[in-house]
Amino acid sequence: MSSMGNFFSSDGLPPRLNGIKEDTFVFFTISERWPKTIVKIVDHFHCKRRDLMEQYGPGADADVKAVIAELSEMRYRIATDKELENISDTSYSYEMWNKLLAQMREKEGENGVTWFKIDWLFAECYMYRRIVGTTAKTKHLKSFDFFQEQKIEGFTSHLEQIRDGIKYIFAVAQNLTVQQEKETLEVLLKVTVLQRNFGTCVRKCVGEIC
Repeated sequence: MSSMGNFFSSDGLPPRLNGIKEDTFVFFTISERWPKTIVKIVDHFHCKRRDLMEQYGPGADADVKAVIAELSEMRYRIATDKELENISDTSYSYEMWNKLLAQMREKEGENGVTWFKIDWLFAECYMYRRIVGTTAKTKHLKSFDFFQEQKIEGFTSHLEQIRDGIKYIFAVAQNLTVQQEKETLEVLLKVTVLQRNFGTCVRKCVGEIC
């Protein structure tokens, strides 16, 4: 699969990124960060198993086991660069996802639509859609959010930065031209991406040192 161009059009966008080449951020993301994310979710379900049974009844135990099994299978498929499978639940946008996957297979071939070969951003979005789908197929855990605690902790521990960001937006939002609004939005998006990438790189370096 070529790493150049845009999948849907040749509109001059930068080269697409995938995980084929080792020693790159994308390769590290796919081979290290995604599996660890899934492991954390699996551990979360293990820890919350009894609480979920108390909240939803004994039937939730079978749901927890099914979710853990599917997540473990997905982690294995990522690590071994298997083909991306169709979305098997009927939750939101599943038809759109499966249509896109079919288009990709037609263009790239079955062996070209794998975790490391396909565009990494698409694969990451697909991974989280699959994670949501694991609970969507259950009887008792359809609305369960395994990232809830992480979201709350992230919000409460960054209130100062959030306030600074809001103040900045209000300060620059007045009397801006359309072009200036676009440039301001670009700055904010870059800050978000750089913060995420920096944090990932720091964690990687610390892990290598330790």
